[in-house]
Amino acid sequence: GVEDRSAFFITDLCYIDKQGKVSHYVGKVKGFIGKDLEGANGFGYDPIFLVEYEGKIESFATLGEDIKNKMSHRANAFNSFCAFWKAKK
Repeated sequence: GVEDRSAFFITDLCYIDKQGKVSHYVGKVKGFIGKDLEGANGFGYDPIFLVEYEGKIESFATLGEDIKNKMSHRANAFNSFCAFWKAKK
């Protein structure tokens, strides 16, 4: 078996402005690959991807959609983009 089960997911949100300037907004979530499926919510890797939440190790599938969406790699990338967009206005 594999000893190091650490893992992460990355989202790269790309924005191209009218002048063609490309900007990247990267989100990352660190976690671990579980040995067993935990939870029935979510999709894809959610039951096997484990993260630390409030001092406990939980799968994305057991956290529920609201909590997962606040801490996911997609949320992190989108929040970075939103900060850029608000500063731009």
